[in-house]
Amino acid sequence: MTYSQNYLDDILVRMAYHSSGIEGNTISLPETVSIILESTLPRNGKSIREFYEIENHKQAFSYLLDSLANHQALTVGLVQDFHALLVDRLQHDRGQFKQVQNAIIGAEFQTASPAETPYLMTQWADNTAYRLEHAQNEKEVLEILADTHIQ
Repeated sequence: MTYSQNYLDDILVRMAYHSSGIEGNTISLPETVSIILESTLPRNGKSIREFYEIENHKQAFSYLLDSLANHQALTVGLVQDFHALLVDRLQHDRGQFKQVQNAIIGAEFQTASPAETPYLMTQWADNTAYRLEHAQNEKEVLEILADTHIQ
């Protein structure tokens, strides 16, 4: 499928804004538009960390689109490369599995332990790739993506 640049820009801006907001980023949607589409810095004293949390989505989204265009299979390595781009200039262990247990404040479930994560990520990537490879139509692909996103 081919999408207009305006549509892709809209997806990128919203993805950067919402995924960074979940992590506590305080940059507004209009500021996100300025960073992503106009390459400008926010003027109200936002931290460089918050800026890069938004800015890094550009290179990660481009990598994602290139991977899709090249029919690259979903693998743990692809996910790690994507993660490395998202946290570029933010984390020293970019693209690596977590080493410390984490939690989601207010959540009623336990996250995977650092020891479990490589196995679970491999299992998730393999299962998702298999399901996508055997999808019968575009609707089924979207259902698979929605289902695996929740996981």
